[in-house]
Amino acid sequence: MTTHQINTELTSIQLIKENINLARRLIENSQKNVIPFDPNNTLSFYKGRAKHLQTMAILGITMEHLLKLIVSKRGYSILEIDYVKNNTEVKYAEKTISYEKSAALFKKSNPANYYKKTKVYEFNTHNIDYQYSYLGYKRIDPETCVTLIQKIRNNYLHKVDSHGEWNGIIWYVYNFIVWLAKKEFKDSFSRFRLIGNAEIKNLFQ
Repeated sequence: MTTHQINTELTSIQLIKENINLARRLIENSQKNVIPFDPNNTLSFYKGRAKHLQTMAILGITMEHLLKLIVSKRGYSILEIDYVKNNTEVKYAEKTISYEKSAALFKKSNPANYYKKTKVYEFNTHNIDYQYSYLGYKRIDPETCVTLIQKIRNNYLHKVDSHGEWNGIIWYVYNFIVWLAKKEFKDSFSRFRLIGNAEIKNLFQ
């Protein structure tokens, strides 16, 4: 009888794929079914709201899985250190490192010009007459998007409340995850496409 070992990297890649597909379906569904609040039909409103919160939470945890997969590919351990003996023997714990540590390792190990050809998403342009801010950000670029998604992960997993997200922000975050997955694992994610309007898509092309 042949024993097969489960490949953790392939499992992670498939999980990220499934999460991206699920997030895309949720985003597309929410755009087709915008439901205003109706005191006589609250179920439909709260169902739509729950799916939106689910979308944001999935994007947050998907980014965390992707970051850990990338830094692991680059030679880092994604396990917390339990103890170091005689400055040579390292004992790892079963707990994985945090999103914050994963992001720090990712940024530290990125080569120069890693985000070449990607562009900034400016919120506050001549098209609006007020200052828009999302979780403290007034613009997003790929470098800050890594930290923004950490805030998304922390907020939406622990508090069931939205934060006035523009469609453009949701599209940008989704597209950043797809862009990053394709950059690091081209063969596995080549079929995934960007979403949103031309303005948002062009920020990654």
